[in-house]
Amino acid sequence: MTEAIPGRFHRVDPTVVEDDPFWSVVRRRHPDVEIVLMPDDDPAPGPGAPVERVREEAVAAIGAWRLLRPVVLAVVDEPAEPSVRWSSRTAGDALVIEKAVAGIGQEDGTDLLRAVTVVLGRAGWRLRPTTRDGLPALDATNGRIDVRADAGPGATVLTIATGLMPVDADVRDAVAAGVREELSSWQ
Repeated sequence: MTEAIPGRFHRVDPTVVEDDPFWSVVRRRHPDVEIVLMPDDDPAPGPGAPVERVREEAVAAIGAWRLLRPVVLAVVDEPAEPSVRWSSRTAGDALVIEKAVAGIGQEDGTDLLRAVTVVLGRAGWRLRPTTRDGLPALDATNGRIDVRADAGPGATVLTIATGLMPVDADVRDAVAAGVREELSSWQ
């Protein structure tokens, strides 16, 4: 293929393929195949979301935990707060609140998932009960916050996540600390 490639694509020196440990083997074994390497689709990071928006999303995630916490406490007397972290993807960051309820077994974990389903359903969340690896699971959303619940033999895990948004590192740290402080004040 000798014609120009439109847009930001352009031909590169053949040594790029020859010097690569994977593509050089492909080229050697299949000399008749034209190899096209696409540029990394990793745009430069833009400005982070306004801190007010990030805090609003964090408050919405805390509200989801506030809704589910009584259901968890009905099963265990464990008052420990859930973990709080950020999950980063190419499209942005999501605040994640996660609670693992260990030691209740598969049957009680399944009952916990049923109770979570009832509570979220009454609150108007869209529910999608399913299975993962043959174990009961639930995916739910209110259009803003997502909840994933998995009942396993070792633990039942509830994961609450905001939508993805670009968040600057200092804002991530401050918001996560604020969420941890809020959750620990419920003890």
